[in-house]
Amino acid sequence: MKLLIEEVPEVSDGDVAIGSNFGTNKDLLEKAETNLSSLKWYEVKISTIFFKGGSMSFNPENSDEYNTRLTRYLKAYMQSFDSKHEHKTLVCALLLYSLEN
Repeated sequence: MKLLIEEVPEVSDGDVAIGSNFGTNKDLLEKAETNLSSLKWYEVKISTIFFKGGSMSFNPENSDEYNTRLTRYLKAYMQSFDSKHEHKTLVCALLLYSLEN
């Protein structure tokens, strides 16, 4: 279930800094929906981070490039105005799972 770096689109510095207007990536959403039962805990964690703040940890086996790409996409997508909240929660849960495992 862990994402490959190629599955996560690159985002611009502007999208990371001030938010984005890109919609939900259908491939990421489909992968997240397919693994819904495994992501429940991460959905709760991402909701907590979104509404209250918090922290995440990186798997030390991940490359810096992998962590950077996924973290940038996660931040930009969390700020997106064009996606349904439930889609954001689910896709971000998949990203968080991939970063921590």
